[in-house]
Amino acid sequence: VARLYSDPVIRNTINNLNLREYQGRTKFNQGIADTLNNDAEKSKFWKFNNGITATCELISDDTNSSTEYRFKNLKIVNGRQTSMTLYKKESLLDDNVTVKIIIHETVDNEERSLISKYTNTQNAIKASDIITNKELITKLAIQFTKFPNWFFETQRGHYNMLDKKSKNKFTKKRRLEKEPMSRKYLAFVGDPYFAIKTRDEELLLVESNFNRIFKDKCPMDFIVSHIFYQLIEEIDEKWKNSSDEKLQKRWPYIHKRIIKFYMLGFIKNSLDNLESSEKENILKNIFDNYDELKTGDEIEQKYLDIVIAAFNEFKVLYSEKNPHEAEDYTDDDVKKYLLKYNYFPILQDHKESKMELYPDAILAKLKKVIE
Repeated sequence: VARLYSDPVIRNTINNLNLREYQGRTKFNQGIADTLNNDAEKSKFWKFNNGITATCELISDDTNSSTEYRFKNLKIVNGRQTSMTLYKKESLLDDNVTVKIIIHETVDNEERSLISKYTNTQNAIKASDIITNKELITKLAIQFTKFPNWFFETQRGHYNMLDKKSKNKFTKKRRLEKEPMSRKYLAFVGDPYFAIKTRDEELLLVESNFNRIFKDKCPMDFIVSHIFYQLIEEIDEKWKNSSDEKLQKRWPYIHKRIIKFYMLGFIKNSLDNLESSEKENILKNIFDNYDELKTGDEIEQKYLDIVIAAFNEFKVLYSEKNPHEAEDYTDDDVKKYLLKYNYFPILQDHKESKMELYPDAILAKLKKVIE
């Protein structure tokens, strides 16, 4: 493949049917190069790489060799990134590097176009797909079997393939997907800024971040943050459809995911101010209630009051810290400031410095749960 590309005429024409130009130094192409540069991995290149798909008008035996073939009008229709990277990194190639190649013999122009089209329109692989078979995910999935009313979706799309009975059992309220639940967990434990700003690839594929999320974790670590987020979503929906003008004005703020993430962090901070036994009892009560919810069930107000208190805490702290914006800032203004600066620790420090002004309303609502 690399030798083919060394001929400028072939290099400039062999990809004429390909849908994409060479994309240069992308993460994908750098990954190909990294594999070639790794002595332990390069012999497995054909296992790690999707390979090359090509078309030609005629395949014939080479009369001078029993192991070689001749191709008339060979065109690469899928695999341009792989083939160009092999050419650019030819110095790293040796007999240990092999690549999968599928070559379709056809003289039908329309068929060639269709082969190019359909081999280039496969579903994109997401970062959450790549971590599916990691050991920590597998262990977590096994632990989730002890929570029969909860569905940990290790393979994307699995929930949609369930039968109606199973969907009714779990409901979407108790469905956890790897990427969203990771962000909710990080926001809950005090890093909402990182949780929302970080791209999927960095969040899940950078080993230190992956371990931060999944190492030494159990299902309840993710279930608790998920439940509180679902309670916030419930208030979001109620305020959106409310006839109360005051609640309608609040809705654009609570609808922003960044603010929901800050609210999760505030709830966790209040929980951590409880005695361990009291905290355990409160979380058990909340879990037991949510574990039994069916589609269409109303959530008791005492649980919703917790997240309303978290919203009020955010609103007060943000307005106090930013008085010049408090009068007329819009929901987009708030989002812009929160995404530009990591306001969570700033607001927390602000609260600590004025504790006498800020009684912990979230804590009071949490305690109401077990009264």
